[in-house]
Amino acid sequence: MLFFSLFLISGYFSQCFASEAVELFANGNVKYSGSIYKELVIDNKTKDKNFITSPLGVQIILALVGEGCKGVTAQQLTTGLQLPNIKYRTDIINSFENPIKRDSFEESLAIKLYISKNFVVLPSFLDLARNTYKSDIENIDFSNNVLAANNINKWVAQETNNTIQDLVDANELSALTKFVTVSALYFQGHWAKSFSSQGTKDQSFLPRYCNNNKIAKIVKTMNSINTYLFLDSSELKVKFLEIPYKNSNTSMTFVLPHEQDGLCSIENNIHKYLKKQKLTNELVDVSIPKFNITSSINYIPLLKKLGITQVFEESADMTGISTQRDLFIQFVTQKAFIGVNEQGTKATAASSVVGVIRSLPLPPPDTDLTFKADHPFFYYIRDNDSGVILFIGRYVQ
Repeated sequence: MLFFSLFLISGYFSQCFASEAVELFANGNVKYSGSIYKELVIDNKTKDKNFITSPLGVQIILALVGEGCKGVTAQQLTTGLQLPNIKYRTDIINSFENPIKRDSFEESLAIKLYISKNFVVLPSFLDLARNTYKSDIENIDFSNNVLAANNINKWVAQETNNTIQDLVDANELSALTKFVTVSALYFQGHWAKSFSSQGTKDQSFLPRYCNNNKIAKIVKTMNSINTYLFLDSSELKVKFLEIPYKNSNTSMTFVLPHEQDGLCSIENNIHKYLKKQKLTNELVDVSIPKFNITSSINYIPLLKKLGITQVFEESADMTGISTQRDLFIQFVTQKAFIGVNEQGTKATAASSVVGVIRSLPLPPPDTDLTFKADHPFFYYIRDNDSGVILFIGRYVQ
């Protein structure tokens, strides 16, 4: 029989759990996120392209599946996903809070398991999914593949404020489908210091990446002179710019190479650029393109490169989910969206943006520090209390 598992972005962290568990998970999350990024760089579908992803999403949802795995299958998931010892996982997962919704900031996670009506799941796994991972559970008739797909897609659209549509293809469902796991992260944050829309201009962007010799393009570019967390590292040959979100301890960091075509070499050592740096508040002249990026990523080839293989084969041991021994994962698909504009960021992995009206910009203050993102860069969104990376991506064209 076929075990079908479909993933949208998941993953959402609270700040209220044991510091030891947080540190272990965050360290593993950063290593794992960097590894996924490196694999995306060489993947044929994302090579030389913009992308956005949430490695955390797959990490969390596969942790749930891993709770029902045994033997080599379980060990590969634990090692490949950089998960801490099992004794810490309950503390970490129990830290998931209710959705956060504050003025100018919103974040929510939803997980749902769709189980075939003729498929028997062990009560212990259902209890774990429902009580620890806070997952909704619904029995569904996959033999009516069109109705089942419509049902799942309707839930996804609802949980992502209609950002993600038609996630599930009815042709991928059948009477052999036993188990579908879907999760959605909705994120919207307004900058603590927003950009003035009057400062947005058409400016040149040179999409030079790995010596491709592409010509410059004109893109909408946000401009501001303000106090930001900033570091110009001669050792790493990049500039870091961190912009916090209002009413949260989450921020977005942009990493800009000194060289116009420097991103290619930086990505080969991405892990060291994801480590927390000592940024200081500085008056900086900033230019960053406005952008919207949508990515649809097949995670299975990426996970196999990290040593996670058996869970995708008929030899998978998932007897902690069901007594049936012929279950395996066939699909791990993630869809993600990010939009960066003058007010802030909206990111979904499955919104209304409140406009901020500001006065005309003041004459430029005297500063020699600049962050001119007019060539390829990468970025990530981090929860600063836990250190966990929520989203990571790049802008190259």
